[in-house]
Amino acid sequence: MCTFATNSITFKEQTTMNTKKILFLVACLCISIIAHTQTRLSFNPTVGETYSYRITSEVQTRQTVMGMSMPMDIMSEMLIEMTATEKTNDEVRMNFSYLSSAMEVTSPMMTFRVDSETDIATLSGFDREMAEIVNTFVGQTMSIVFGTDGSVKSISGVDVDYSFNPTIAMIQSQFGEDAMRQMFEQAFNIYPSQEVRVGDSWNNNTSMVVQGMSTSAQTTYTLTSITGNVAAIDVITTMTITGADATMTGEMSGEVTGKIELDINTGMIISSNQEGGVSGTLQAGGMNVEMEMTTRTTMALER
Repeated sequence: MCTFATNSITFKEQTTMNTKKILFLVACLCISIIAHTQTRLSFNPTVGETYSYRITSEVQTRQTVMGMSMPMDIMSEMLIEMTATEKTNDEVRMNFSYLSSAMEVTSPMMTFRVDSETDIATLSGFDREMAEIVNTFVGQTMSIVFGTDGSVKSISGVDVDYSFNPTIAMIQSQFGEDAMRQMFEQAFNIYPSQEVRVGDSWNNNTSMVVQGMSTSAQTTYTLTSITGNVAAIDVITTMTITGADATMTGEMSGEVTGKIELDINTGMIISSNQEGGVSGTLQAGGMNVEMEMTTRTTMALER
């Protein structure tokens, strides 16, 4: 009886060990299948669906001219809304609008804050003028045509009557077509041209001219994991900024790194966090200007 009991316990232990081994092998197999499964990532929003994003940006700039340092900090936050209206195999048309926008500029030469959600009736002078400018853009509907790779093919409905006042023109430029194209190219022109699996990387090179500066960027994306319907991607961008005309020459360069999470089915970004900086020397008005700029940008889908 004792021998039988001992053999019975040994059999149960062996069965348990075998079960654990099988479960472990199944888990390893599942991980292996996930790691080697190819996934198609593309800009594929659902027609009729509206996507709201909160975008924040922090930019710290340090200019040194003739030994004098001139810092400037710019913080901005905007809430935008995008609705897919039409879709083909190659293009997606979306209506776009700003729901709110706020910006704060701090420097030894000027400090101001403008917020579309502030009651204009409570403001006066320069603050009121700035608020009125921002409010002309909030609520406007524009149309953007994207490629399935996230590139911006066209933008329509943008109407900016630029002021001769450089400060006002700077605010207006944040809502102009160039700024919109840059914002959406940086956010959505991220998709690979072929199916990818975890561990794969792909590259994207872009160039654009914004406010008299030519920017060239080389970005490497790496699919680091897939959890359910969410793809996690690491981002490394090296960039070079040069003057786009004779009024400014020289060069700045640097690197930006970050992480993106996106919905695999729609390709829409769930969250994006990127930070980095550039530095270098520019020549303007016969003077050398040493520049150092650090940035931090976040983009989050509002649930």
